[in-house]
Amino acid sequence: MSVRKRVALTAAAIAGVAAGLLGAPAASAAPTSLYNCTTNYVEGSLGHKGAAITCRGGTNDYFFGSIDCKRFDNGYVYHHEGPIVRAGQTSTVWCDYNAKVIATFYTAV
Repeated sequence: MSVRKRVALTAAAIAGVAAGLLGAPAASAAPTSLYNCTTNYVEGSLGHKGAAITCRGGTNDYFFGSIDCKRFDNGYVYHHEGPIVRAGQTSTVWCDYNAKVIATFYTAV
């Protein structure tokens, strides 16, 4: 992970903690200009399922894709997050084996 991304994540974490301590809602550092987010469902070489999420945006916009997965055997639903990437790139996230993707999301960073 680049230094720029680490600094952004650290600043966001500190702001979120500070807002929580003060009882105020967390404010975003800058408005994001993400648009045209698309999802392509993917399958791994051993059959596991996932999603490749791509968003367009400004040169300083970052995001990560995430998915909700549901197990085939017991119906358990869980959440996985993909890597943080720059707008225009793709964040790919995978379910565990024996599960399918039931919802996809993107989150601006």
